Amino acid sequence: MRLVIDVLGAPADSGGMRLYAEQLLRAWPDVAPEDRLVVIGAPWVAEVLPARPSVTVHVVPEGFAARAFGQWVRAGVVARRWRADALLSVSPLVSPLAGRRPQVCIAHDWRHVRHPAEFPRHQRLYRRLWAWSATHATRSIQISSKTDAETARIAPRARRVTVENGQDHPRTWPVVPPDAAAEPFVVTYGHHANKRPDLVIRALRVAHDRLGSRPRLVVLGAGGVLREELRRIARAQGVADAIDFPGYVATPVYQELVQRARLVVLASSDEGFGLPVAEARYFGIPVLCTDDSGLDAIHGDRVLTAAATPGGLGAAMAALLAGPERRRPPATVSAWADTVRGIRVVLAEAAAQHAAAGRVR
Repeated sequence: MRLVIDVLGAPADSGGMRLYAEQLLRAWPDVAPEDRLVVIGAPWVAEVLPARPSVTVHVVPEGFAARAFGQWVRAGVVARRWRADALLSVSPLVSPLAGRRPQVCIAHDWRHVRHPAEFPRHQRLYRRLWAWSATHATRSIQISSKTDAETARIAPRARRVTVENGQDHPRTWPVVPPDAAAEPFVVTYGHHANKRPDLVIRALRVAHDRLGSRPRLVVLGAGGVLREELRRIARAQGVADAIDFPGYVATPVYQELVQRARLVVLASSDEGFGLPVAEARYFGIPVLCTDDSGLDAIHGDRVLTAAATPGGLGAAMAALLAGPERRRPPATVSAWADTVRGIRVVLAEAAAQHAAAGRVR
């Protein structure tokens, strides 16, 4: 197939969206070397995607305006000029300008509908297009059963297909052996408002009081004004000396931190899948989530849940940190290659239906 893949909905600092796009792009040429791909994305795409004759990268500068124009207009124009068999967007927004060819989008979550206060006004306005796009796209791919149920409510006329995320990318990480002498620490995330690092900081104070010791907390991703606000909260809670705010870290550092963590806490207000769960579980590290995140609906008893309050979360953290370290053996997880295969089936079926409709006309 000749495909245009729009990954502009996954900017460099988008966390799970970028990881999804990157793993998809890395796996695609190995799964389907006969496909010809044009990838439209931010500069990071050209930096991480191996050079192959079958893959062409169109780089669009970072920035909201360039990304919005690229998704809404440029991707569709490129699909028409390149005579692509289909246009695939890794976000819920797919260009309506691709002409008479399948336009397929991928829905990850609908946080802006459930928690609008977590988004600035321009993002809320932009994301209003998502329901329209999912409805008018040839197919709307969902990354989990939870997202599928939400899309059914928010865009009931969307032609939905579920293709779950791959989870096997940690198999490529350099293995970091556990260090029994190392000080125990907890990893959490702060690159988006929905991650609620402020809640985890307040819960850390509760955990310290219950344990009578002071395990450390590493807050990944938080920077700028948010980091200063989190530091203020940490000082007010009396735990500032037990928290590190490294911001965004290099990939090898991230991989080591996750593997060495005693516990990973994902206190999100909402998640479409929760890739950090897959990463921690691959190495047998327990994952603690809040009971309003929806992660238990996706991962079942593979995650532990607690009330989304400082007391509830802090008590659960203390209980998990109090005993000896117990890691489960690595779990058998779905592969990103299978995700690519599932998406290709959707694209191929949509392309065949369009071709048949064209012959009838």
